[in-house]
Amino acid sequence: MELTLGQAEFDNWIRFAGKYDSNHFYVGSARMLGASGPFVHGMLSLLAVKQHVAQHSVIENEPESSWLKFRALFRAPIPHNNALVLTTDSYSRGLRFHVRDDAASVEYLRGAYGFSSNPEQKIADKPWVINSEAQIADQRWCDFYFFYRDVQYPWIAMNAIVFADFIQSKVDTLRELTIPHANKVFGLGGGKTTIHASHTVTFDASLLATHGQGKPNIEKVSYRVLEPDLILGKNHLICTMSLVVMANSRTIMLIEIGLVIKN
Repeated sequence: MELTLGQAEFDNWIRFAGKYDSNHFYVGSARMLGASGPFVHGMLSLLAVKQHVAQHSVIENEPESSWLKFRALFRAPIPHNNALVLTTDSYSRGLRFHVRDDAASVEYLRGAYGFSSNPEQKIADKPWVINSEAQIADQRWCDFYFFYRDVQYPWIAMNAIVFADFIQSKVDTLRELTIPHANKVFGLGGGKTTIHASHTVTFDASLLATHGQGKPNIEKVSYRVLEPDLILGKNHLICTMSLVVMANSRTIMLIEIGLVIKN
């Protein structure tokens, strides 16, 4: 599959998510992160990939599991308007995918989509961040499909909706949680560059993997933020933020955002 992500696609993401980042607009800001010029937002680049792998996967062959997992590793920033090639190959529990440039000389993304176990046991003993719960308004589903009419799976929409709300309303919480640790690694006031390094979504397929647009038959959707997992390196800080999405107080999705914090 070939795809190109340019300014029109990026404008749509900004209008939906409401989050502006200079790295995606200005050469100078992007070069501070090692990119040659403005690059595509990570979540935007994943929309087409998720749609493609969901369409080309068969989920009926694993009756013991009603949960699916999408995991992506960002290998390099994707420049605006570059011709990209998405390839997939099957493995025992789903599909693996790679996104490269059309000459196959640069790998931008890699990952997998397939069956998973219920993540509730994984998160059961992890503490919540105080005052981190947020409600998701039904209107946000309409907002998403206004801009992304081609997306045909509710889990893709929900992932984008929750991620956008987190970036808009909870990113200060992320900074507050990581500043003391960043100060240990970089010194006071250091660690101002945050890179989205990985993105994992585990979800209840019985509710969210059905084909078709629109809000699924779920009510009282909210999410909470777990205390981050942190690994302190010599010159960087690795942080995983986990967002637990619930409907009527039942867990239906776990979003894990892998971040690398640098000077």
